[in-house]
Amino acid sequence: MMRRVWPIALLAVFGVQTGLAEKPKPTLENRGWTSLFNGEDLSGWRVIGDGKVTVEDGAMVIEDGPSKEYSWVISEKSYDNFVFHVRFKRERGNSGIQFRSQQDGGMVVGYQADIDFDSDWITGHLYEQDGRGSLAKAPEGLVEMLPTEEWIDYEIVAAGDRIQLFMNGIPTVDIEDPEGAKSGHFAFQIHSGDGCKVRWKDIRILPLEKWESSQALFDGSDLEAGWYPVGDEKWTVQDDAIRGQTQTGKYGWLVGDREYSDFILTFRYRWKSGNSGVQFRSWLVGGEEMHGYQADIDPSIPRMTGSLYDEHERGTLEKGGEFIDPDYELGRWHHYEISAIGDDIRLYHDGALSVHFKETVAERIRKGIIALQVHSAPLDSPVDIEWKDIQLINLEPPSPWE
Repeated sequence: MMRRVWPIALLAVFGVQTGLAEKPKPTLENRGWTSLFNGEDLSGWRVIGDGKVTVEDGAMVIEDGPSKEYSWVISEKSYDNFVFHVRFKRERGNSGIQFRSQQDGGMVVGYQADIDFDSDWITGHLYEQDGRGSLAKAPEGLVEMLPTEEWIDYEIVAAGDRIQLFMNGIPTVDIEDPEGAKSGHFAFQIHSGDGCKVRWKDIRILPLEKWESSQALFDGSDLEAGWYPVGDEKWTVQDDAIRGQTQTGKYGWLVGDREYSDFILTFRYRWKSGNSGVQFRSWLVGGEEMHGYQADIDPSIPRMTGSLYDEHERGTLEKGGEFIDPDYELGRWHHYEISAIGDDIRLYHDGALSVHFKETVAERIRKGIIALQVHSAPLDSPVDIEWKDIQLINLEPPSPWE
């Protein structure tokens, strides 16, 4: 006779005593982003070795010391599962970000997200310092895709056995590693040798549960896998990217087939013309009118790119950062991040915070759809935009039905 096994959630509803304590759900207090560097001094960090470490213009600057041997700036605290995000600018030499690492005498050992633009394979690859060596290489040609003399985003997602690395939104490593350490410190490395100088800033971390890794929402080829169009505008796939174009002068959306409430969404986009954006926590009225938040994109309108808009509801909620317009480069891929955690909504454009909005209307903290938008436009002013590398970390507790 087969024994039926009921999900714990259902047993609780029916009043059945299981004797098992259900794991408490994460709360907003431990789900928010935390800054790990105050931009003024090394509070929360300490130096191992004789490397030179200073703070200049809100950035931690690390350089090789007199001995030209390894040095590190290591975090005082230890972390296990997380999204770690930092921006860096390399001037010279080999460096990297240690994570889930430990101090062993005068060394720091453990995982390292590598950096060295003088090499055609080191940058973006995963290494284990004083251990197994190279664990996973980055895609070929990665360095050519990065603006090496500008600030670059480096993101590490460590969830259980899964390790993922991203640079400017480009996935560089995605492996399952059951042998690796599951907790440890962060450390910025000063490599031994001929010289190293790297600047680090905007260092932040978000705690994760061990199952909350980043998942691709688009596989680079199939628009019918997880997406459906609303409206009569044109959606195609070209070179692993989704291309959205207006052709009737009306609104159009490419809508994801699932709803999300708390999440981190990252993507890259390349703008050619027109007004666009990404809807989130949104909903359709009458099957054709979109309502809800929108992360805006339109470099032709001052402070539109990076702003937060409420489609068919409250209008503009917060303008994008003033820094975006003068530094905006046409024709290249830009990186966008949407962080929606409870009442806390943040937009990051090319790694820099453009909007931090606190929602005060309780019913707007809700599940909703994600959709790519092409705005209504005159036929002589069409919208043309591309998206790729669309990744999402779902921060909601898993449903017993999934």
